[in-house]
Amino acid sequence: MTHLTFEPRFATANNAEDSQSPLCDQQFLYYSRHLLLPDWPEQHQLQLRQKKVLIVGMGGLGCPAATYVAGAGVGCLLLADGDNVELSNLPRQTLFRQQDLGQNKAQAAAAALQQLNPFIRIEAIPTMLDEAQLSRHIAAVDLIIDCSDNMPTKLIINRLCQQQQRSWLGASASGYQGYSWLINPAAGGCLCCLGHQQPLPPGGCLQQGIYAPLVGLLGLQLASMALQQFSTNAPRYSFVQIYQHQWQQFNRCQLLADPDCVICGATTNV
Repeated sequence: MTHLTFEPRFATANNAEDSQSPLCDQQFLYYSRHLLLPDWPEQHQLQLRQKKVLIVGMGGLGCPAATYVAGAGVGCLLLADGDNVELSNLPRQTLFRQQDLGQNKAQAAAAALQQLNPFIRIEAIPTMLDEAQLSRHIAAVDLIIDCSDNMPTKLIINRLCQQQQRSWLGASASGYQGYSWLINPAAGGCLCCLGHQQPLPPGGCLQQGIYAPLVGLLGLQLASMALQQFSTNAPRYSFVQIYQHQWQQFNRCQLLADPDCVICGATTNV
């Protein structure tokens, strides 16, 4: 039996040829289970290597989302989070271990993911991004995945993505309730079109607790939705998915533009 020796080649900002060259033997082996899929040829894998994704928040949602986006071979991930790893994070924030306690989440996650996939580039942003920083990073990436745990950040991302006409994914959860969404500004509809009953129960997990498998489900869903956005069958409409715990299922509803929405409605386009 022939054994293939694995010698990791960590991607760097200066490794420009890596994004243009064909897959090497190690990469073929690494991505082999995806490459066996009938609609996942080498060309698609090479296209993924050209993509750049911003993930805001590396908690219970961001950890699984980033794990599978990185494992699939998206070429560059920007991970933003200003919080440090705490003991109460470990049951659901799966990239972290005891030795990471006290470390910045973005930096600890980047280190773990770089070990998971040495063929991509991962950049940690160890701070809470303000509006100007968010605007700059959103303009520089192909897709935004919002895994933040507060509504003000989500609404800023919603407004900036509308202004820059950038599609974005997001999710929120508290207790046993969970939501995820895809906002495609070109198709109409945005987070504010949902009205004052925004998809984030008041109080958050600090007051209501959080069902750990739920954020895992949502994070995996975000990763799958992100990869679909880079395929030929990406949805061309905006939608929200609501998780119903008692039935263990998600229900999807198309998100239509509210003509009176202050962000994307017709009144702002007059």
